[in-house]
Amino acid sequence: MEIVVVGAGVSGLTCAVTLAEAGHRVEVVASELSRDTVSARAAAIWYPYLAEPRHRILEWSRRTREVLNELADQAVDGAAGCGVSRVRMLEVFDRRPEGDPWWRPAVEDLRPARPDELPEGAAYGHRVEVPLADVTLYLPYLEERLRRSGATLRRLTAPLESLADVAAPGRLVVNCSGLGAGPMCDDDRLYPVRGQVAHIEPPGAGPARVWDQGPGRLTYVLPRTRDWVLGGTAEAHRADLEPQPETTEAILRRARRLAPEVAGCVVRDVVVGLRPARDQVRLERQETPCGPVVHDYGHGGAGFTLSWGCAEEVRLLVQEGSVGR
Repeated sequence: MEIVVVGAGVSGLTCAVTLAEAGHRVEVVASELSRDTVSARAAAIWYPYLAEPRHRILEWSRRTREVLNELADQAVDGAAGCGVSRVRMLEVFDRRPEGDPWWRPAVEDLRPARPDELPEGAAYGHRVEVPLADVTLYLPYLEERLRRSGATLRRLTAPLESLADVAAPGRLVVNCSGLGAGPMCDDDRLYPVRGQVAHIEPPGAGPARVWDQGPGRLTYVLPRTRDWVLGGTAEAHRADLEPQPETTEAILRRARRLAPEVAGCVVRDVVVGLRPARDQVRLERQETPCGPVVHDYGHGGAGFTLSWGCAEEVRLLVQEGSVGR
């Protein structure tokens, strides 16, 4: 089948790779290449965040974790420089939650943290192994895998005004346009969630750490090979991209509480991205006057976490012509 994928973030690239490797003729079109998308600003740790509905998120995130773990194992064996690794994540709380996290069925090895593993002030925590992607390596890896599969990637000179602009007889459109889907699809359920993070000089080795302090208050310290990512913010319906110095200071202050070793580290840069949030992820096939469209957008803060699970369902919708659930 001839397929055009709209969008070159992690969702678009993953869908395109999945479809091309299944034998379809695929072209990716986007006004922004991967290095300019919100995916290039993401912390990119496996963590279901700001996405609904939970029963579908659980299914997609479980499958994505399996695929990313396989890629991490290949990288360890020297088979691929994809930028994915397995890390031990420590998630801590101000007060002990009632029961395990809702995403517990998607992982196998979650265990309570020992008291000596908790930072000062934390009442409870747990540890689990999860995939972490270095986006500076992982997004180029997806692009290279896309090229090897025979697909093409074309940058548009201007954003699309309508999906009809890339539709054609006998062609199916896969819509992974993120926030761009709002005006293109007249979708007023889609909205931006502003996120700001800081990249610092790595102080050494250490675990990934997340402090859940309530809705919209998530602090994280994520060690990567060449830098550490400190975050973050989740400001709904805010779309400005200029980093705010006072926000950076607040992030650093919270990060030092979670990981004291980051104190005094040099801040390399500060970046802002706009997560494409929605009351629920839109993953469905739609028959339009211009031809069939499979929508895959609205992943909130879980684009990487859902990418492979969603892409495999997109492939089924493409090949079977079924209706999204």
